[in-house]
Amino acid sequence: MTSALAKAVAVALTGLVLAGCGTANPTPTAELTPLGPATCPTGEVVGAGSPVVHNALDELGQAYRERCAESSSAFYRPIGVEAALTSFAAAETDWTSSDVPIEGAAAATAAARCVRGELWNIPLLGHRVVISFNLPGVDELTLSADVLARILDGRISQWNDPAIAAVNPGRTLPDLPIKVLGRADSDGTTRTLSTFLAANSDWPADKVGAEWTGTGEKLDRTADLLTGIRSTPGAITYADASVLSANALPSAAIDAGAGPVEPTTESASAALQRAELTGEKGDIRLTPTYTDNPAGAYPVVGVDYQIVCTQGAYTTQNRRKAAILKDFLGFAASDPQQKSIGDLGYVPLPDEARSRVRQAIATLVVVP
Repeated sequence: MTSALAKAVAVALTGLVLAGCGTANPTPTAELTPLGPATCPTGEVVGAGSPVVHNALDELGQAYRERCAESSSAFYRPIGVEAALTSFAAAETDWTSSDVPIEGAAAATAAARCVRGELWNIPLLGHRVVISFNLPGVDELTLSADVLARILDGRISQWNDPAIAAVNPGRTLPDLPIKVLGRADSDGTTRTLSTFLAANSDWPADKVGAEWTGTGEKLDRTADLLTGIRSTPGAITYADASVLSANALPSAAIDAGAGPVEPTTESASAALQRAELTGEKGDIRLTPTYTDNPAGAYPVVGVDYQIVCTQGAYTTQNRRKAAILKDFLGFAASDPQQKSIGDLGYVPLPDEARSRVRQAIATLVVVP
């Protein structure tokens, strides 16, 4: 493990953000079990991964803990996907969360941890990336994909540029320089935004990924982005919707060709409904369609996956962990909890995908 990676893991250990539940210990079984009300096997599991799902897993963990009277726990460390996979392979955590499916060499390394069975990618929720801005006197703003791309790569440098004015008729835009604030760390919101831009503008395909390749200042943490956007007139940045809604910051409507769309839970859900559902057995893919979205669908959406072993990644002494993780994931995929993450600013799974996910979770084997 690199020193930077070790530091990330060490820092994350100080901030566990999820908790869980428990009552009587169930008999281990491979039978299909009902999902929803937690059965609460006693014990604890620890996951790690993408910071994008931090707020969702915090809320789900609190609900799980309350349901189970705190006899069982599911903690989550938002240390980033790369660090989380290293932690999982080293048997320091019990599952991983990622903003993309784990495949290829990374999947092979992670799968070596599985005592039996396979490694599955199970989508649990969607997220939407929102553009925020600080423009004195301007509370509402529309950005087309093309204009947004040119702002973020520095080709448009003033807020009263004719291209911005053209998609904001009737609005008076200030004569201010644009100050782009990006992320210095690898992040799923960067991946989602750059993927959308590449599909809808001339944003280069080689600039798609979790590392920010646009112009402007790079800041290390979400808190720094929030501070920057509040304190810098003319600033523009991007973040997960749950962060912006919790901090009462303005967000831009996005026009990807079918008219401006505000980034609401409903509009993001309309876009995720069109995502392509593929995969074999419980190793599922839910791939957003970034082009040709209909009117009213907010297109800057991503999907977050839980990476699990189908028959546990545990020693005989710790086999109960498989029961706890299965129970927690089933609880998280239930209708009430999917609604709760929608209220937080995330995007609940579409009905068909939710059904597939529940089947996958139900068939996870609790190793006797």
